[in-house]
Amino acid sequence: MYKRILSLIVTTALCLSLTACGMPKEKIAQAQEKYARLAEIHNQVVEAHKNVEDNSLDEELTALRSRASDMGAFNLAEMAEEEIDKLIQDIDSMINEYEGYLAQLSNIKGEEEDAVLTPIVITLMNGTDISFSDLRLYEQGSNGLQVNVLEDLELFVPGQYLAGLTVMRDVDNTPWVLTLADENETGYETVLAVGEFTEESVSLTLYYDSSTGELVAERTESGEEANPDGTEGDEPEGGADGQAETGTDDGAGSDKSGSGEQQGEAAGAEDGSGGQQGE
Repeated sequence: MYKRILSLIVTTALCLSLTACGMPKEKIAQAQEKYARLAEIHNQVVEAHKNVEDNSLDEELTALRSRASDMGAFNLAEMAEEEIDKLIQDIDSMINEYEGYLAQLSNIKGEEEDAVLTPIVITLMNGTDISFSDLRLYEQGSNGLQVNVLEDLELFVPGQYLAGLTVMRDVDNTPWVLTLADENETGYETVLAVGEFTEESVSLTLYYDSSTGELVAERTESGEEANPDGTEGDEPEGGADGQAETGTDDGAGSDKSGSGEQQGEAAGAEDGSGGQQGE
């Protein structure tokens, strides 16, 4: 692959090769500065090139890299000042070429990311006996801002639904992490295997395993609802605005009664995930 051939340029080697006796110091400094910029933009393109799957620019970038390397082989001691000026002009031209390729690679990366990210909406039910005051949902390994979805909402209490959370599944099926904290600031964490989420929306129920001290999120099958006590009931009805509704269950799987009350919305994790509460 050409990606292996397109490598970094080390600027120190060039700076030494451009040193010559008898030339004005300002001209030498100008030539060194120009090549240092060329090496810098080349290395930026190398890194950007590594991060795209598209290989349509491989041959052009490899040829450009060869030309950039040749620039460092000139011996200024054997060149007239006019020749140095021409060399600087050529370097400027190559810098412009690299900037163009850098913009193309940025566009390609954006298109590839748009093509592979799949938004999945999650409805979350609190099947534990814990009231949560903090809930964060983010991609595993993410270094971005992690926002508390419940920051402007009331507590996420047992038996309550939180609708409108969103995860973004990529081609690597990178897991997402759900972290929560109760009123005593005790933290809980569970990992969501989003690669298993094949639908546009998924219902999950949170359970707390007291024997292991772990929080788990179990998927609710379509048309069924897992209640906090482990029994199954009917799927809660949603209003026209998509907010979840909850009610009581007579234990025999009868229809739930009651209406949902929107508690508010909050910004979510990096993808802007948020939620609505129903109870």
